[in-house]
Amino acid sequence: MTGPWPRCLLVTETIWEAARAQLADGRTRGNAGGQPRWVLTDLDDADFNGVYDPVLPSAEADRGAVLDRVMAPFEAAGRPMAWHLDLARTRPWLPSALRARGLRYYETEPGLLADPIPDFESSTVDGLAIVPLPATEDALRTWAEVYCGEEGTGQVQRLTRLRLARAAAEEQPTTHLLGFADGRPVCCAAVFPGTRAALVERVVTAEAWRGRGYGTAITRAAMDVALGRGCTRAVLTSSPDGQRIYERLGFRTECRVTRYLWQP
Repeated sequence: MTGPWPRCLLVTETIWEAARAQLADGRTRGNAGGQPRWVLTDLDDADFNGVYDPVLPSAEADRGAVLDRVMAPFEAAGRPMAWHLDLARTRPWLPSALRARGLRYYETEPGLLADPIPDFESSTVDGLAIVPLPATEDALRTWAEVYCGEEGTGQVQRLTRLRLARAAAEEQPTTHLLGFADGRPVCCAAVFPGTRAALVERVVTAEAWRGRGYGTAITRAAMDVALGRGCTRAVLTSSPDGQRIYERLGFRTECRVTRYLWQP
């Protein structure tokens, strides 16, 4: 696509760019260009495996074959996945076809854009130290443990490997942030510098440390990182409960991202 993107596309296309960047890990498969657009990692987590707003045929006779082809890698791997839709641009027959194919409606989240990214005076909260992580296995293992809420599992090991590939990529490396309180890692986030906007992603605060403003603080820190990397716009998706928090940080809703979930 040439020329300026519609604001809704800044959200959905940057999400796809970040998902596609997972192909830097040699164990991840997918369709990097063309249609349909999909990514399959070795994680048993639908947040990392999915189909992203593909261009699908209008002819009814072609629909079943296309869905079979798109779903085949996920079914063969036996890993959960999410089908991401911007319903404003999706062919009207697709949601019912997905349900008939065994996917279930999972969630609809606002897609938000900060344009421009505000330049905050400070991103700090008393008692919280936020640091960007080096692209090392030890550092990203700690990040993965906070994100997963568990330690020493196979899922943590696989996520560490995946994020290490993202952080060490020659083009568009992802910056990972970790927040520490009382010497403990308590929150995390990541920043992917997309072509036209940065994606602020994977914002998580450990359950025992919620309600202290740490999620807001690390989101602001992520926006500062995006500015420092030359990005003037940032996008993210949010639960409806978190939408107001992000709006106070300068984000505005531009679309709705609906996800249908498939479980093996």
